[in-house]
Amino acid sequence: MDYNDKHLNPAVVLHWNYRGFTEFPLHRINGEEAEITDIYLKENLITRVPNEICKLENLESLYLSGNDITELPKEISGLKCLKCLDLSGNRLSSIPDEVAELKSLKFLILDENELTELPLRLSELHSLRYLSIIIWNGYHKGQCTITTIANSGFGGTKD
Repeated sequence: MDYNDKHLNPAVVLHWNYRGFTEFPLHRINGEEAEITDIYLKENLITRVPNEICKLENLESLYLSGNDITELPKEISGLKCLKCLDLSGNRLSSIPDEVAELKSLKFLILDENELTELPLRLSELHSLRYLSIIIWNGYHKGQCTITTIANSGFGGTKD
């Protein structure tokens, strides 16, 4: 294999955990969006994910656990290569239906949020192999009711 081949794009992994970011630092990667495959932004102070997240067309893993995110933009559906999405430890009360358009998604981690509903369309995630939704309310594990969830299951099962 010729490692000098100009057609080989090295994967770029951004480790930005514990940096005190108050906003998603998309401006720091301007012009390099296509090379980024993994972003770690755990335990920052981020409150929103920008609509322009869809510019990260080759993103495979996005770790946003331990922030203060209250909602996801519908544009997250543009992350067609996304395999792992960790949104645990935020303040999400719902996730957009458009998450179901992430056809490559294998791992979805929604633990420790304020979820009251989930989109029925999650059952369309046929590649999904791991879905975690552990709800913590203070010291009482599981004191939240999820009011909407698909009954059809995951992994492409059909009646």
